[in-house]
Amino acid sequence: MKNTIKQHLQLFAITTAAWRLLGALALVLSVLMLALVPVPAFSEPLVGQAAFNPTTAVPALHPLKRWTDERYLLSIIIALLLIAFWVIHAYNSLAKTRQQVAQAQANINRLFTQRNNLVSKLVDTIKSRIAPEQRALLDEVTQTREAAVAAQEPPQIAAAQKQLSAALRSVWALEESSPDLKANISFQHLQSELTRQEDKLAIAQRAFNRSAHEYNTARALIPAVWFAGICGFTRQQL
Repeated sequence: MKNTIKQHLQLFAITTAAWRLLGALALVLSVLMLALVPVPAFSEPLVGQAAFNPTTAVPALHPLKRWTDERYLLSIIIALLLIAFWVIHAYNSLAKTRQQVAQAQANINRLFTQRNNLVSKLVDTIKSRIAPEQRALLDEVTQTREAAVAAQEPPQIAAAQKQLSAALRSVWALEESSPDLKANISFQHLQSELTRQEDKLAIAQRAFNRSAHEYNTARALIPAVWFAGICGFTRQQL
């Protein structure tokens, strides 16, 4: 799964870079077209009957000048369309990377919720198997877990979960001084589950950091940097 996610992210990065390069080339081509097409000289005197339409009494352009005008207008339209396409693609890419960041954050929150539930089961399992003077440690774990559950913003959640990890390390130290815990199957199972949960969280955190970095990078590139703030694409905190 980790390799699949990495391959998708690499493919997305390559595709995005290719589209940006295409947009830049299109913009350069449009500018060159505008620069090479001469602007009609309306101040030049019109010669011959083609210069005047007696039915409308409005000066008519020479066919060569009319063709030049149409070509000039067409170049402007093509340039505007290419720039619009470039901007739309940049917006869609930015929205896609932001969605990937949100998905990665949701995955981390889900793993945090699962760990909070496992910690609650762990406290219930060992509170009757440790000495009374060690109950204060369980109270600390319980309070830390409640703080982690109550946290709402990602920075607060991360800080609370970090404190919970430190409290759990103190719980694992109780195993050495309590033979009953060593022999308890439920405790051993919960310890293994929480260890696996830590590994999953580390992988999910790396995926989040990678998605957030790609989003922030895409937000800082042209043309996204021109409209990111206006459209609500704020910088993602790592």
